[in-house]
Amino acid sequence: MSFEESALASSIGAFIGFLGALIVFFIKEWWQTSIRKRSVVKNLKLELTYNINLYEKFEEQIQECIEAISNGNRSLYLNLDYDFVGTHFAKQFYQNGLLLKFFHPEDMRRWNVMLTLIGTGADKHVTDCVDQWREEKEIEQEAVYEALKHEKKQVSYAKEMSEYIQGKL
Repeated sequence: MSFEESALASSIGAFIGFLGALIVFFIKEWWQTSIRKRSVVKNLKLELTYNINLYEKFEEQIQECIEAISNGNRSLYLNLDYDFVGTHFAKQFYQNGLLLKFFHPEDMRRWNVMLTLIGTGADKHVTDCVDQWREEKEIEQEAVYEALKHEKKQVSYAKEMSEYIQGKL
């Protein structure tokens, strides 16, 4: 075998080896990406289940306050801590570009609205109203009652939207 034939055979072998390495690399990346996406979806389902249970507890607390306000009972407390609502995997779901794969743009809009309504600090107004009522400050019973009814609608919407999203996954 001549030098040119050896060089050509070595070049072809190196090129085929390089193509093989590229194919293995892309298969590995595809595999890892699909595993990561499945994991994010699975974890998002668990996060939604957790949030739905939390929303149910919030609804119960709000209903108890509505009943107490209706009875004129001022010894009530309301602790809606929306900081406990899980959004970690929802953010990962968004960052991994999975929204359009599972949802219509209108679904995405509704989900973003829901996350805003039940976000950090969104509970402050209603808890402040209840605190003012309890402390007999200048707030009317009807105003507290309306704030509680409004918050209950928001929490119910968040629960329904979470169940809807969970069903789409």
